[in-house]
Amino acid sequence: MRKLSFCIALNLLLLVSFTPNVFAATTTELVVPKKAPTADELKADSLTARLYVISSMDRTNMSATEKKGLRKEVRSIKKNLKEVRHGLYLSIGAVIIIILLLILLF
Repeated sequence: MRKLSFCIALNLLLLVSFTPNVFAATTTELVVPKKAPTADELKADSLTARLYVISSMDRTNMSATEKKGLRKEVRSIKKNLKEVRHGLYLSIGAVIIIILLLILLF
């Protein structure tokens, strides 16, 4: 009985002493400053918005020359996006080869 009361008292003491401070006046939050978008990012956003507009158009009532013009515009926009984004694209096979080389060399 004495052991049980000691364990209960110890648990209550630990419960009271390790509770978080619920009555804190203020909480600190991590504020991450947002960086301003660069000119390339703004250009890429406008180009993707234009692509979205073109893809959502109803092309059933357009003539063949209008459709051809849209196709040319889409091609030029995609070309401009590749220039603006400067992305590095790896195929699945290349990624597997790189992983295997890293495993074998290290």
